[in-house]
Amino acid sequence: MFLATSTDSPTSANDNADHRDGTIAGQLACDILSNLASHAPRASHATKDRVSSLLTLLICTHDAKQSSSTLDGRNLCPQLVAMADLAANLARDTEYSIVLICSLEQLKPRTRANTSSLAFLTQWADNINEDAGLRASLRSLNHNLAWTDVSTKVCVQKLAASTFLERFLHVHANQ
Repeated sequence: MFLATSTDSPTSANDNADHRDGTIAGQLACDILSNLASHAPRASHATKDRVSSLLTLLICTHDAKQSSSTLDGRNLCPQLVAMADLAANLARDTEYSIVLICSLEQLKPRTRANTSSLAFLTQWADNINEDAGLRASLRSLNHNLAWTDVSTKVCVQKLAASTFLERFLHVHANQ
Protein backbone atom coordinates (compact mmCIF):
# COMPACT_ATOMS: atom_id res chain seq x y z
CA MET A 1 0.00 0.00 0.00
CA PHE A 2 1.48 3.31 -1.02
CA LEU A 3 -0.05 6.13 0.97
CA ALA A 4 1.23 9.68 0.83
CA THR A 5 1.82 10.95 4.32
CA SER A 6 4.52 13.50 3.74
CA THR A 7 4.42 16.38 6.17
CA ASP A 8 6.56 18.57 3.93
CA SER A 9 4.71 21.50 2.46
CA PRO A 10 4.90 21.64 -1.33
CA THR A 11 7.01 24.48 -2.66
CA SER A 12 5.99 24.60 -6.29
CA ALA A 13 2.95 23.88 -8.41
CA ASN A 14 4.48 20.58 -9.58
CA ASP A 15 5.21 19.50 -6.01
CA ASN A 16 1.68 20.45 -5.00
CA ALA A 17 0.22 18.41 -7.87
CA ASP A 18 2.47 15.44 -7.04
CA HIS A 19 1.45 15.63 -3.37
CA ARG A 20 -2.25 15.78 -4.32
CA ASP A 21 -1.83 12.87 -6.76
CA GLY A 22 -0.09 10.80 -4.08
CA THR A 23 -2.87 11.52 -1.60
CA ILE A 24 -5.56 10.61 -4.12
CA ALA A 25 -3.69 7.44 -5.10
CA GLY A 26 -3.39 6.42 -1.44
CA GLN A 27 -7.07 7.10 -0.81
CA LEU A 28 -8.03 5.16 -3.95
CA ALA A 29 -5.87 2.19 -2.91
CA CYS A 30 -7.52 2.14 0.53
CA ASP A 31 -10.99 2.42 -1.01
CA ILE A 32 -10.36 -0.49 -3.38
CA LEU A 33 -8.93 -2.68 -0.61
CA SER A 34 -11.78 -1.64 1.69
CA ASN A 35 -14.38 -2.72 -0.86
CA LEU A 36 -12.57 -6.02 -1.33
CA ALA A 37 -12.30 -6.55 2.42
CA SER A 38 -16.00 -5.78 2.94
CA HIS A 39 -16.88 -8.88 0.90
CA ALA A 40 -14.06 -11.16 1.97
CA PRO A 41 -11.45 -9.82 4.41
CA ARG A 42 -9.10 -12.73 3.66
CA ALA A 43 -9.10 -11.86 -0.04
CA SER A 44 -6.89 -8.87 0.72
CA HIS A 45 -4.10 -11.27 1.79
CA ALA A 46 -2.99 -8.72 4.37
CA THR A 47 -0.08 -9.78 6.52
CA LYS A 48 0.15 -9.09 10.24
CA ASP A 49 2.81 -6.43 9.61
CA ARG A 50 0.71 -4.64 7.00
CA VAL A 51 -2.41 -4.64 9.17
CA SER A 52 -0.35 -3.26 12.04
CA SER A 53 1.23 -0.69 9.69
CA LEU A 54 -2.22 0.39 8.52
CA LEU A 55 -3.26 1.19 12.07
CA THR A 56 0.08 2.88 12.78
CA LEU A 57 -0.32 5.02 9.67
CA LEU A 58 -3.91 5.90 10.62
CA ILE A 59 -2.99 6.99 14.13
CA CYS A 60 0.27 8.75 13.18
CA THR A 61 -1.33 10.61 10.26
CA HIS A 62 -4.16 11.79 12.49
CA ASP A 63 -1.72 12.85 15.22
CA ALA A 64 0.45 14.69 12.67
CA LYS A 65 -2.64 16.44 11.31
CA GLN A 66 -3.66 17.51 14.81
CA SER A 67 -0.24 18.84 15.79
CA SER A 68 0.73 20.53 12.52
CA SER A 69 -0.59 23.77 11.16
CA THR A 70 1.04 23.15 7.77
CA LEU A 71 -0.98 20.06 6.88
CA ASP A 72 -4.24 20.64 5.07
CA GLY A 73 -6.85 18.74 7.07
CA ARG A 74 -9.37 18.76 4.23
CA ASN A 75 -7.00 16.72 2.06
CA LEU A 76 -6.14 14.26 4.83
CA CYS A 77 -9.66 13.52 6.11
CA PRO A 78 -10.73 11.46 3.07
CA GLN A 79 -7.51 9.47 3.32
CA LEU A 80 -8.02 8.90 7.06
CA VAL A 81 -11.62 7.80 6.40
CA ALA A 82 -10.44 5.37 3.72
CA MET A 83 -7.84 3.87 6.09
CA ALA A 84 -10.38 3.61 8.93
CA ASP A 85 -12.90 1.94 6.60
CA LEU A 86 -10.27 -0.56 5.49
CA ALA A 87 -9.37 -1.34 9.10
CA ALA A 88 -13.09 -1.69 9.99
CA ASN A 89 -13.65 -4.15 7.16
CA LEU A 90 -10.53 -6.13 8.03
CA ALA A 91 -11.71 -6.23 11.66
CA ARG A 92 -14.62 -8.41 10.57
CA ASP A 93 -12.13 -11.26 10.36
CA THR A 94 -11.17 -12.93 13.65
CA GLU A 95 -7.42 -13.02 13.08
CA TYR A 96 -7.23 -9.49 11.72
CA SER A 97 -9.27 -8.21 14.67
CA ILE A 98 -6.77 -9.73 17.10
CA VAL A 99 -3.89 -8.13 15.19
CA LEU A 100 -5.69 -4.77 15.23
CA ILE A 101 -6.44 -4.97 18.96
CA CYS A 102 -2.83 -5.90 19.74
CA SER A 103 -1.57 -3.07 17.52
CA LEU A 104 -3.92 -0.62 19.23
CA GLU A 105 -2.57 -1.77 22.57
CA GLN A 106 0.96 -0.93 21.44
CA LEU A 107 0.08 2.37 19.74
CA LYS A 108 -2.12 4.04 22.31
CA PRO A 109 -0.45 6.92 24.14
CA ARG A 110 1.33 6.24 27.41
CA THR A 111 -1.13 8.55 29.13
CA ARG A 112 -3.80 5.96 28.31
CA ALA A 113 -1.81 2.94 29.52
CA ASN A 114 -4.51 1.99 32.02
CA THR A 115 -7.25 2.26 29.40
CA SER A 116 -8.23 -0.70 27.23
CA SER A 117 -7.46 -0.38 23.54
CA LEU A 118 -11.16 -0.40 22.65
CA ALA A 119 -11.89 2.33 25.22
CA PHE A 120 -9.03 4.36 23.71
CA LEU A 121 -10.55 3.90 20.24
CA THR A 122 -14.00 4.90 21.54
CA GLN A 123 -12.60 8.08 23.13
CA TRP A 124 -10.64 8.88 19.99
CA ALA A 125 -13.76 8.49 17.81
CA ASP A 126 -15.84 10.61 20.19
CA ASN A 127 -13.22 13.39 20.13
CA ILE A 128 -13.25 13.69 16.33
CA ASN A 129 -15.06 16.93 15.58
CA GLU A 130 -13.70 17.98 12.20
CA ASP A 131 -15.16 15.15 10.11
CA ALA A 132 -18.34 13.16 10.76
CA GLY A 133 -17.26 10.53 8.22
CA LEU A 134 -14.03 9.84 10.09
CA ARG A 135 -15.91 9.66 13.38
CA ALA A 136 -18.40 7.16 11.87
CA SER A 137 -15.58 5.06 10.39
CA LEU A 138 -13.72 4.91 13.71
CA ARG A 139 -16.94 3.96 15.50
CA SER A 140 -17.51 1.23 12.93
CA LEU A 141 -13.97 -0.06 13.52
CA ASN A 142 -14.61 -0.01 17.26
CA HIS A 143 -17.91 -1.86 16.82
CA ASN A 144 -16.33 -4.54 14.64
CA LEU A 145 -13.49 -5.05 17.10
CA ALA A 146 -15.82 -5.16 20.09
CA TRP A 147 -18.32 -7.59 18.60
CA THR A 148 -16.11 -10.26 17.14
CA ASP A 149 -16.95 -13.84 17.98
CA VAL A 150 -16.53 -15.30 21.46
CA SER A 151 -13.30 -17.16 20.67
CA THR A 152 -11.65 -13.85 19.73
CA LYS A 153 -12.74 -12.26 22.99
CA VAL A 154 -11.32 -15.19 24.95
CA CYS A 155 -8.01 -14.93 23.05
CA VAL A 156 -7.85 -11.18 23.63
CA GLN A 157 -8.71 -11.57 27.31
CA LYS A 158 -5.95 -14.16 27.69
CA LEU A 159 -3.55 -11.89 25.84
CA ALA A 160 -4.55 -8.90 27.98
CA ALA A 161 -4.15 -10.98 31.13
CA SER A 162 -0.70 -12.12 30.09
CA THR A 163 0.27 -8.54 29.21
CA PHE A 164 -1.03 -7.35 32.59
CA LEU A 165 0.86 -10.08 34.42
CA GLU A 166 4.02 -9.29 32.48
CA ARG A 167 3.73 -5.59 33.41
CA PHE A 168 2.81 -6.44 37.00
CA LEU A 169 5.77 -8.79 37.40
CA HIS A 170 8.11 -6.33 35.69
CA VAL A 171 7.03 -3.48 37.98
CA HIS A 172 7.41 -5.58 41.12
CA ALA A 173 10.78 -6.94 39.97
CA ASN A 174 12.09 -3.36 39.60
CA GLN A 175 10.98 -2.26 43.08
